[in-house]
This record gives sequence, C-alpha cells and structure tokens, in this order.
Amino acid sequence: MLDIFIARQPIFDAHDRLFGYELLYRKNATQNFAADATPEQMSSDVIVHSIIDIGLEQITTGHTGFLNFSREMLVSGVYELLDPNSVMIELLETVEPDDEVVRACTRLHAAGYRLALDDFVYDPRYDPMIELAQIAKIDVLNRSVAEIAQAVEPLRRSGIHLLAERVEKAQVREDCLALGFDLFQGYHFSRPEILSKREISLEQMSIIRLMNTLRDENASDTLLEEAFRSDLTLSYKLLRIVNSAGVGGRGVQSIQHAIRLIGRAALHRWLALLLVSSIAREHGVDAEIVHTAICRARPGWCWRAYGARHSPGPPRAPSSSNRPCRTESHPCDPRLRSGS
Repeated sequence: MLDIFIARQPIFDAHDRLFGYELLYRKNATQNFAADATPEQMSSDVIVHSIIDIGLEQITTGHTGFLNFSREMLVSGVYELLDPNSVMIELLETVEPDDEVVRACTRLHAAGYRLALDDFVYDPRYDPMIELAQIAKIDVLNRSVAEIAQAVEPLRRSGIHLLAERVEKAQVREDCLALGFDLFQGYHFSRPEILSKREISLEQMSIIRLMNTLRDENASDTLLEEAFRSDLTLSYKLLRIVNSAGVGGRGVQSIQHAIRLIGRAALHRWLALLLVSSIAREHGVDAEIVHTAICRARPGWCWRAYGARHSPGPPRAPSSSNRPCRTESHPCDPRLRSGS
C-alpha cells in the first residue's frame, strides 16, 4: 500500500472571496512542499486521488479546482475524465507552445474546459495559447511594482484574467489589485493545507505506473509489453477486451498486437476506467458514479466493452465562450458562464 498526500491552497478574488483551490502533491503529512517527484507524477497523483478517491467536491467545497498539467497529460486528453465546470487546467510553465500543444489546447477549449497558464512570462510564441486561456498566473514574489506592471502590460489587450501568485504581503496584494489583477494566491492568505492521506492498492499502483509509461513518448511498444506482462491480471483483461465484439479484434493472442490494435490514447483511457472501477469497489462507491466517469471518458469501444451499449452516448461537455463572464459579484466564476 502507498500513502498519497494532497494539499490545497486557496485562491481569492478582488473582494477576498474564495474562488477556488490549487491542488498540490505532498510527499508526507508534515513536509509542506513537493519533493522527489516529476511534474507528471505530481500531477497524475493529484488528479487520481483527489478526483476519484477523495472526491473533488469534498476538497474544493464546490469551488474551482486548479490542477497542474504537464505537456504529456494535456496531449493525452486525460482531462476528459474531469468535469469541465469544476476544474481549471493549469498548464505548467515548462510546456512549450508547439503545434501539438496548441492543437491540444484548442480541443480542450472546444470541449468546454478552462485553461490557466502557470508562472506566465510573455513571449509572442504564446499568443495562440493566450487566446484560448482564461487566466495567466504571474509570480509576484520579490518583484517591484514596476516589474509586475511590465510583466502584465503585453496581456492587457487580450482580456485574459490575471492571477497574482506567491503574494506574501498585504501591500503586494494592494499593488497588484491596482494593476488590474483579478485573483490572488500566496502565503499572505494561507499556506497549503494538507488534507488527508489515502492508501492505494498494488493493483491501482500497477495501473498508475502503466498510465505514466503510456504518457512517455519515448516508451517503446516492447517496454509497454513488458510492463503489462509484469501484471498477469491486467494482461488477461487487456486480451479479453481486445477480443470482445465491441472492439472487433477477435483472435488476438499477444500483448504487443493488442497494444497496436487499440492505440495508446484509447489504452490510456481504458486504464483510467479500470482505476475508477477499482477504487469504487474498494470504497463502496455507487456504481452510477463509476458509470458517469466512464461516460465522460468517451472512448467508443470502452462504452461497448463496459456495458454502456444501451446508453444513447456520452454526455456532451457544456459549451463555453472564450472568456468567462465578468460580473461584479465574481469574475471567472464557472457558475456565471454564458448560458448558465
């Protein structure tokens, strides 16, 4: 069994009202900073255990949850397992705006999800992503008012909302407010709060490791085959589903053939659904909750294989405008979307 620790740090609006929480990975219950984990591991652990195991609603109390996404997670489309009205996809500063990333952001936006750019420093190369994003997070720690003003000047005409992060003093908050910032986060308001720990089974750890391997663009089919062969149960399930009528791959006997037939994207979604089902069984979650998660995953062959063939199809993500509605009561609030 493995203990996973989740922390949350509140984000406030210009009127000091709670807007949401950034969800953060923590190594243990006392070490209140991330360590010894890659961005991909930190992000995937936070998503898996907060959304599926602990419950996003319980962590965020109905407010927006900011979730860090690496390039691999964005491109994989794993966000499809999340409710677009409940989360803000926070793209890490290490993500370069290449064509594949811009296309992924376009798909994300079209599906009704919101995007924040973490630790943002303006560069003209990011213009396509600025058009798709709702929030730019600006690190204001140890920066003068003039330096902060210079950092946000290129963003003013875009209409993107500004979030000041690492605010440690009241005066910095006031200076940022005067510069037009909408949202605020930092030690001045609250340090990250470690909520709880959850134990996950060896089966779930095996699935998570395979999902991380699938996100590695350099991982060969041979490496994936070896990873599957290390877990006989998963190997059996993979061959069984590939040979089902819903997939049309009858007669497939090898793991490598199964991987090539399904494709990595669909295989990643299937593993995510297995993870949901495993945790649901372990914690006695109602089957309808699992069914909803399966609906949101939207891989057509998984629908049939998991008994959803009598359903009319996965629910569509709500439509959204390019920018969240600005109102006097709460800018950026997902409940104030046009059409809500």
